[in-house]
Amino acid sequence: MKKTFLIFTFIAAFLALTINVPAQRVKDTPVTSTIENADQNFVPFRIQSDFQGSYKNATDSVISRIQPIGDWELNMLSSATRRAFIDFGDPVAGNDPNKPPPFLSAYVPVRFLAQCGSDLRILANGSSQTCKMVVAVDYGADRYSIRFGYVAGTSQTLWTCGAEAGGKCARWRMTGNTDGTGRIAAELLKVTTVRGKTVTESFGKYYFSFGVNVTNP
Repeated sequence: MKKTFLIFTFIAAFLALTINVPAQRVKDTPVTSTIENADQNFVPFRIQSDFQGSYKNATDSVISRIQPIGDWELNMLSSATRRAFIDFGDPVAGNDPNKPPPFLSAYVPVRFLAQCGSDLRILANGSSQTCKMVVAVDYGADRYSIRFGYVAGTSQTLWTCGAEAGGKCARWRMTGNTDGTGRIAAELLKVTTVRGKTVTESFGKYYFSFGVNVTNP
């Protein structure tokens, strides 16, 4: 009887330890994001920085990170000082002339979110993958969304790992999914809330060029 009691006590203690072991959480990886302003031939990009240097996580109310699921986020919507330059000067043929973009070009608060479907941190050095991307743009009281790779006629971005550290990628470069022109198309949407539901309205497609370098740290 005493032996049986000791066995049950051991099993109960083992189960308690097993149950109480917390699951290991994957954390954010703070990164430094640098938006380039022109290509190697000094042709200006249609997505540029605000010429105030790199965007650092937790500086000037900016979020710059690889999310726990492995997506890249650069969010300056809450920053009073940091912006990005967006240029709608290269429309795709066939856009509705009665639905122009909210501005031709401007420095605006934005949030970039590259949605890759796999963790950018496990991308091998020298290898590449494509990622869809959403760019939220605040202009006045309105919210717009530039979306790469979600509908026909638009393309995904291209991510390439440039260096590893500790067995994980520590430097990335994002460009258009190159087709030889250095630019890719995206859809512009206006985002509103109607009776508690998010509603989007298409404002056509536009070509964009860009180059973004991301490093850890």
